[in-house]
Amino acid sequence: MIYDFIPIYENNKNNAEKNFKGLLTSFFPISYTDIYGQIVGYANTDEEKLRHELWETYKFDFAKRSFILQQYIFYALKTNKLNEYILLEYFRTTWYGDIITKALPDKQKLKYQWLEHIKEPIISYFEKQRKYACNSYFRLTYINEVDSLILKIEGILRDLIDFTQIDNFTVRKFVNDVNGRQVSYWKSLNELLWDNNISQILSENDVWFMRYFLTDYLNTRNNIAHCLVLNPYQEEYYYGFQWILIILLRLSLYIKRKNKPNS
Repeated sequence: MIYDFIPIYENNKNNAEKNFKGLLTSFFPISYTDIYGQIVGYANTDEEKLRHELWETYKFDFAKRSFILQQYIFYALKTNKLNEYILLEYFRTTWYGDIITKALPDKQKLKYQWLEHIKEPIISYFEKQRKYACNSYFRLTYINEVDSLILKIEGILRDLIDFTQIDNFTVRKFVNDVNGRQVSYWKSLNELLWDNNISQILSENDVWFMRYFLTDYLNTRNNIAHCLVLNPYQEEYYYGFQWILIILLRLSLYIKRKNKPNS
């Protein structure tokens, strides 16, 4: 099943712990660098260094699974076992197909459907795949598709947290401004994924992969949002879309839909 491509946290954790014991670098600080080679942080404590080794283990596992997943999708497309119609029809049967209603100030209401927000990039992705299958010289890039969907994941996760209604787990936080007045802010994706309550909603494998892919290591969400990834064949773009599809599929499972799909 395509759902099963998510890396297994426990396996990577065990491998990281074994590797860490034999590393000379465990005695010295370890640096984190961004995609431009600039140092953006250090791992100083044993816990931080082990986390660094965990991400390195994920990096190897991610590369292996990315290639296999790509071949799986190519085969599914070639045999017509996967296309935009099949995928969108499935999403229509999940909570992505529900009309969500939220109260706004002055008795106004906001109505939207996640399927409407994610369908166009998905359609575009499969159209490009078909063009590439007919013409290998077609320049296969997913810039627009990744740019669009990577940000939708954050909104979908916020709604997922809202709808599960776990005590003391909210998508907003209250802080004091410079004058000591309380104001409300949206929590960042990083804050949501590192809240201890997230494990009450998402599986361990999903949480750790989203941390690796979206925020902590590849940092795809911020790199894309702030236009730091400019090479269309860099892994955030080249392999990014297929992993965004996997994340969307995983998140679609966590809520039973309220409404029946339209016939």
